[in-house]
Amino acid sequence: MAASDTTPEQAVAAVASSDVGPQRCALSGSEDGTLRLWDLNQPENSQCVASLQGHSGDVRCVRVDWENRRALSGSKDTQLRLWDLERAQCIRTFKGHDGDIKCLSVDWPSQRALSSSMDKTLQIWDIETGKCLKEMTLVDGFVWCMDVDWTSQRALCSVVDKCPCMQLWDLVSGKCTAKITGHKGFVWCFTVNWASGRAIGGTTDGTLRNWLLEEPNSTEVLNGHEAAIWCIQVNWDTHVAVSASMDHTVKLWDIGTGECAATLEGHSGGIMCLSVDWKSMRALTGGEDGLVKLWDLEGRECILTMEGHNGGITCMLADWKRECLLSGSFVDSRLLLWNIGKAECTAALQGHTKGIWCLDADLSQAAG
Repeated sequence: MAASDTTPEQAVAAVASSDVGPQRCALSGSEDGTLRLWDLNQPENSQCVASLQGHSGDVRCVRVDWENRRALSGSKDTQLRLWDLERAQCIRTFKGHDGDIKCLSVDWPSQRALSSSMDKTLQIWDIETGKCLKEMTLVDGFVWCMDVDWTSQRALCSVVDKCPCMQLWDLVSGKCTAKITGHKGFVWCFTVNWASGRAIGGTTDGTLRNWLLEEPNSTEVLNGHEAAIWCIQVNWDTHVAVSASMDHTVKLWDIGTGECAATLEGHSGGIMCLSVDWKSMRALTGGEDGLVKLWDLEGRECILTMEGHNGGITCMLADWKRECLLSGSFVDSRLLLWNIGKAECTAALQGHTKGIWCLDADLSQAAG
């Protein structure tokens, strides 16, 4: 995600996109405190169609309900804001946290949201009223990242503290039901298979951890990386995982045996984002060297390098079917739209004055 001299406190953003209404849009949030709505319908004419202002600090996270044209954002100013994207106005401000908001999960059908903050709390919100329905307080530390299963009303959280751990929370009772320890560094990224009760996380100590959620002492450690792991994607059906690290490498893993199957080298800096197409066994990475690289996981080689950003790439999302990619940087503060098949940038979205951190997009027909 970030360069070695850049922290999450220096550049955080989120982007979401969908094909709702007359225009294909993207919504981005930045360290500059604004959210921007972009028209991606015609790549060569992509432009910012609205700037949403209201937050007084970095926009850390955003989730969008494209069907009803609403978005919920979280900021370093300790507030959540609900936005009407049609009118480009703030509908409601959610107040309750006393520290920077770190991450956010939303279940639009039930009108519920879960937020985490550096004030050491998790808070469940009623989106319609803006009221906090429940506050869950951590004994120590704060939640860095989380994954929520709204069906079973559970949340798995990575907790940053002197003794970092993973915590499983029951959102109905508001209690922590399991605690997983053992890693020296905190878990920067993880993915969960709620059906099987398994999770795999990448830590800042360079190890991958394979957990069985109901058995906290069942951790399997996968060694190989020499620096913090920033990205992890898993194919739970084939038991294959791909990780990317600040040691400049991508690793392919057999999580059934716990063995590293391949190490891919090519970036000259840490790798901060990753997208994998399991069907074609290809992967895209973005690094602090400003490069986007396309990898053949079966051939275990880099088959394409794309240049365009003027600094570290912190976020990307690919539409593999249409060979389309959207990437964002915390250095040049731009979003770039790429046609992977043609290996060319089809649009550069400029407007933010500070860094972009992460994105979520529907890129259908947006490659140009």
